[in-house]
Amino acid sequence: MINTLTSLRFLFAMMIFGAHCYVIDSFFDAHFFKEGFVGVSFFFVLSGFIIAYNYQHKLQENKISKRTFWVARIARVYPLHWLTLFIAVILGNYVVASDCMDWLKHFLASFTLTNTYIPKADYFFSFNSPSWSLCCEQLFYFCFPFLIPLAKTYKRLLYLFIPIAIIVVTGMYFTPEDEIKGYWYVNPVTRFPDFIVGMLLFHLYNFF
Repeated sequence: MINTLTSLRFLFAMMIFGAHCYVIDSFFDAHFFKEGFVGVSFFFVLSGFIIAYNYQHKLQENKISKRTFWVARIARVYPLHWLTLFIAVILGNYVVASDCMDWLKHFLASFTLTNTYIPKADYFFSFNSPSWSLCCEQLFYFCFPFLIPLAKTYKRLLYLFIPIAIIVVTGMYFTPEDEIKGYWYVNPVTRFPDFIVGMLLFHLYNFF
């Protein structure tokens, strides 16, 4: 089961890659690749499942502490993120404004993975733009230990998932199309339901 889920990464990674190739050829802006963005949701769901699979019982049984979990997650995310960020700074010649202080604010937001909480493209796509997904993962990892009491039964997770999902869908409906990406697509809080779906799938996996 785990190997099968993991192997799907290649398929959805190719969908995401293809969805970004529209700048090369218009073919990639249609058909299979046009919906490539769903690959991001898949990876968030997969993250919820894998994290629950590896850590839920350990945290419930106090075999590891919240601190140990967070340190492991930070060590996995930040070093590589900082490396790619500095490479982007050196090679990308990124300019946000003539004001040095403005540049520094954008850089610090990216450095701390808080840039996607600001619904402006020059923030959430600044420097190394794919890192916006790491901002979401950071929130998931921070919240996961606090979800452990709710994770004892799938019903409790559903009680959390349903209202958040309704708010997100409703909010997207009333948000102007050109602002949806900033407020709903890259925002870590509004991507949280994806992660919870992964945790719910882990409950289903345990059931069988």
